[in-house]
Amino acid sequence: TSGMAHAAGRFFGKDTEAVIAKENKARVAAQAAVSNDSTLKLGARIWKYFTSHGWSESAVAGLLGNLQKESGVECIRVQNDVSRDRKKSIDYTNSVGSVRDQFIKDSKGYGLAQWTTSNRKAGLWDLAVSRGKSVGDADVQIEFLFTEFERGTPADKEPGSKLCNVIGKNSLAQLKKSQDVREATWIVLSQFEKPYVVLHGKEEAKAAELQERYTNAVAWFTRLSKGKVNAIKTEDMPEIQTNDNTRD
Repeated sequence: TSGMAHAAGRFFGKDTEAVIAKENKARVAAQAAVSNDSTLKLGARIWKYFTSHGWSESAVAGLLGNLQKESGVECIRVQNDVSRDRKKSIDYTNSVGSVRDQFIKDSKGYGLAQWTTSNRKAGLWDLAVSRGKSVGDADVQIEFLFTEFERGTPADKEPGSKLCNVIGKNSLAQLKKSQDVREATWIVLSQFEKPYVVLHGKEEAKAAELQERYTNAVAWFTRLSKGKVNAIKTEDMPEIQTNDNTRD
């Protein structure tokens, strides 16, 4: 059993009023977030697209729980835009609309998965151009997101670059067939997103990050599925596997 798993068990095993109140508040916030009309509609589109391509409902819920943390499930959102009207994100999307180098080299997280590195933003840009659409287009981003999981992401920023794996084949297979929302959330978090806190943070911070994204995932599952949420024990979570390609 991993050290992170033990820490998660200790951290969330404290049956105190403060911990319970915090988790209940997080659940309410997650349910409210997925009830937003535009967010719900986009989440439903992602749900339908991935499940129609062989992903289990638990797997897609885990994905959406992570996207909720990354971007709020918003296609045009640029890093650090917390404004209500998303003016910063709208202006950014419009300003990079015709300048490839500006978009791929500015190191700003963007879109559903907050793509940041030049090779990945180049892949998103090139797909959008090939479809005759904006980089902020929902269909483009959903397709690119799916392609990253299933086929890989460009190895570098040059057009036509070969693809490299973002997530290991075994992890992808486990994710796609998962019937466990927490497991799916953890695979996307540790294998696909790989935020700094998971790669380098303390055990309690990793556990808290997983719990937040899992709470989001449960909200999505509850909203979009008629099934029952399943979750393995925290102490049964697998170790973080390292791939050649580290996510931002």
